[in-house]
Amino acid sequence: MSKKFLVGSRYFFGQYPDFKSKDTDHVYLLEKGKGFASIRQVSNGAICSFEVVRKPVAEMLDYALHRGDPMQVGKFLVKEFAEEIRMKTSDLQRLAPIMERLDDKHAYLKPIFAAIIKGQSFDIPEPDRDEAYKMYKEARNL
Repeated sequence: MSKKFLVGSRYFFGQYPDFKSKDTDHVYLLEKGKGFASIRQVSNGAICSFEVVRKPVAEMLDYALHRGDPMQVGKFLVKEFAEEIRMKTSDLQRLAPIMERLDDKHAYLKPIFAAIIKGQSFDIPEPDRDEAYKMYKEARNL
């Protein structure tokens, strides 16, 4: 059994009328891996799926810090995913080192991360979301 979560730019910016994305990103939270221990990515160009094995929050954060692709920090910024794994905003602070490793196309996650930490809530204030969206569009020349 798995749970599916919309993540990535569609999650953060889908409500903007001028939003355009080349793909849709999902995270599937699995109770057991299917031949892998932590995470794997499957993509067909239009849909990018991340399959993540449910583990204690500390273990999931350690994997992201030491072995994961920096852009994968985005899944931890999604309120529904964070709630499902019972992650607190105080746990999220551990991922601060990843923010410096993000490429230009994923730097939009920085103001979202900062807003969550500052507000101690996974509800992102509109001004911070607007700032992130501006960065997203600039990095993609939209």
